Amino acid sequence: MAFRTKRLLRVLFDRTLAKRGYALKRTGGEYIDAKSTIAAAKAAGISIHEYIYRAASAEKRGRTDRIVQRIGALFKSGCEISVAEIGTGTGMYLERLCSVMNCTAYHVFETDPGWQTYARQVLAKQTKCVVHKCDGTTLKELEDRSTNLKVMSRFREVHGPDYVDYLVCERTLPPSSASHRGSDLK
Repeated sequence: MAFRTKRLLRVLFDRTLAKRGYALKRTGGEYIDAKSTIAAAKAAGISIHEYIYRAASAEKRGRTDRIVQRIGALFKSGCEISVAEIGTGTGMYLERLCSVMNCTAYHVFETDPGWQTYARQVLAKQTKCVVHKCDGTTLKELEDRSTNLKVMSRFREVHGPDYVDYLVCERTLPPSSASHRGSDLK
């Protein structure tokens, strides 16, 4: 009986939301699924990044490395940086930035439960990353100005069967300087 009542309440709730143009959806539902992607990459004997880009054009395959190079150009060689990444997902920026930059801290904000688990179990063991409980709206776990690079990697525009990804970065300079913003670092 309790199950029927619960189901009826859910149907009524969904209808109420639908009347106002809303729908309740699982967090991260529009992006690649962590569990199936990790399993498929493992079964193919390749890394997650190789699996994701296996059928991509040559231009898209080297895109992550080109973006990391452009981010690196924003900072003096060897300087220490602290990074906050919103939408870390597979960790492709995290792994590459940590390998080429002197990252003293890397803060992960991920809303998808599957990729959160992956970040805690895999990425946190490979890098200096801290996986925060993400509420999807704030970076309240960070102290003001505790990072000098914020990366939002989950800004996506859909165009027909294909999509365009944007990477939005904010580099925070000392208080006497202006903030530098770079977007769409293709």
